Amino acid sequence: MKPRPEGKRRGRAFTLIVLLLLIFAAVGFRSVQLQIIQGQKLNQFARKQHQKSLPLLPKRGTIYSRNLKELSVTLEVDSLYAMPEKMKTARLRREASVS
Repeated sequence: MKPRPEGKRRGRAFTLIVLLLLIFAAVGFRSVQLQIIQGQKLNQFARKQHQKSLPLLPKRGTIYSRNLKELSVTLEVDSLYAMPEKMKTARLRREASVS
């Protein structure tokens, strides 16, 4: 293998150092921007976001037997019910059957 010329090594090292310095400067600028320039606004936004409460309905998971058969499964269903004493036709039928 031929040894590399010194000029190429120095050029690559210089390029790498410049690139690392640019990345470091960009990260530093962004941290100053977030913490000092926008710090108060972002702090208020974070407080609003963390102090928000939402009611969550617990969901029961599937219960399995020791043989991994489903014993209980959560199903979401619509419910419908009637209160006969509050229905006109039921009262009329009841009154008609009594007399």
